[in-house]
Amino acid sequence: MKRLVVCTGNTCRSPMAKALVERFQHPGDEVQSAGLSVTGEAASVLAVLAMKEIGIDLSFHKSQMITAELVAWADEIGVMTPAHKVAVTSLFDVDPDKVLVLGKGIPDPFGLSLVDYRMTRDQLHKAILQWVGAAFAVGPMTADHIEALAALERECFADPWSEQGLREELDNPCAHFLVAEQNGKVMGYLGAHVVADEMSITNVAVTESCRRRGVAHALLLNAKLYAEEHDLYRITLEVRVSNEPAIRLYESEGFVKDGIRPGFYSHPTEDAAIYSWYRAKGD
Repeated sequence: MKRLVVCTGNTCRSPMAKALVERFQHPGDEVQSAGLSVTGEAASVLAVLAMKEIGIDLSFHKSQMITAELVAWADEIGVMTPAHKVAVTSLFDVDPDKVLVLGKGIPDPFGLSLVDYRMTRDQLHKAILQWVGAAFAVGPMTADHIEALAALERECFADPWSEQGLREELDNPCAHFLVAEQNGKVMGYLGAHVVADEMSITNVAVTESCRRRGVAHALLLNAKLYAEEHDLYRITLEVRVSNEPAIRLYESEGFVKDGIRPGFYSHPTEDAAIYSWYRAKGD
């Protein structure tokens, strides 16, 4: 699959979208970005900062103009607004069905604050998952998932949750459990409890065969979107201090280290690092 993402200047939304497609697309897929009015500029400073927070480097980007060759090359074209779709279909000989407005439309953060760029980034994140989403889907845990999740717990953790423990969460009003799956196969899950204005993540697990495919990023994104939608102030979690891959993941998603819980883990005994993500409320 060849995808082209298009915005106005190719300095904010479309380079951010291109990088997110690269994170989630299938092996062998290709993606490019372009703009409708371009002067060869780098990505905007705030776009670079917002993407750096989730482990993506846009500092190398240079904007390029959309061309007939790019339009012909692409199997699908993702645009930011209905006006962009009108412009693309008016300027080029292209089937309108080939041109998709991402999400419900992605507003332009140019000239606004870093908070606005973060909101655009997360809206793009969700829209890209839906666009490239043939890879996998994320949804709430159901009774049909319990057996597979218990097996995943045994695969990933020294002290796994039991089937009974997971099943009890189905009736827990504070529980917020998400499952990533593809064609009915569980790829990973996130478990959390919500109390007052905070979410506490209990587990994030991805089966070994499905790692490095963006599953954990997608689960964390959905948790953050839930926090935004329900006006939660903070998401917190613990991680073994030796678990460097998980720490890199959480830091790439904007989690910051708050402290240490000595001897928190057993089998083996180890300290836990406390990480938190705080919902942006202003500049």
